Amino acid sequence: MNISYELTQEKAKTRDYAASMEQRIRMLQQTIEQALLEQGRISERPGQKFE
Repeated sequence: MNISYELTQEKAKTRDYAASMEQRIRMLQQTIEQALLEQGRISERPGQKFE
């Protein structure tokens, strides 16, 4: 077996996994920010209280 080839394959898999996780984290961050904005709009309405 070619160790160098296997190492290159593992590096590529690790790089792809990291890129995928970064994308998921960005999507989650956007979702959280949007939810916070929505909650801010809701809590600004008169008569609405969130404890």
